[in-house]
Amino acid sequence: ELRMNLNAINNARYNTFSSKNLREATAKSRILYRECLKSIPFVKSAYDLESSESEMQVRLRKQWNKNKHVHDPDLIDTLVFMGRSELEDTLNFYKTRSHVQTVLDRDEPVHP
Repeated sequence: ELRMNLNAINNARYNTFSSKNLREATAKSRILYRECLKSIPFVKSAYDLESSESEMQVRLRKQWNKNKHVHDPDLIDTLVFMGRSELEDTLNFYKTRSHVQTVLDRDEPVHP
């Protein structure tokens, strides 16, 4: 599990240059989304969360869809940067279990 954590942290590091266009910004967003999905099993076990992985995936998707209307590449880059920071903080254990649980409990109950 530690190896998976280190791999996820290394994958989370990336250049923070501005996207040239919407297509590039959207691609960065998709990459981050996939990295978040891949880290769900580790986060669930590391923080001993009660939610199932499928529930966590649904909640992640809901959070992602909240910004689906954004079409400004600079704003998408900012959101990707903030999302990467959150992912890295979570994987580095800079957050407590209650912090992670609070993010999961922001929405109404989920039925995958």
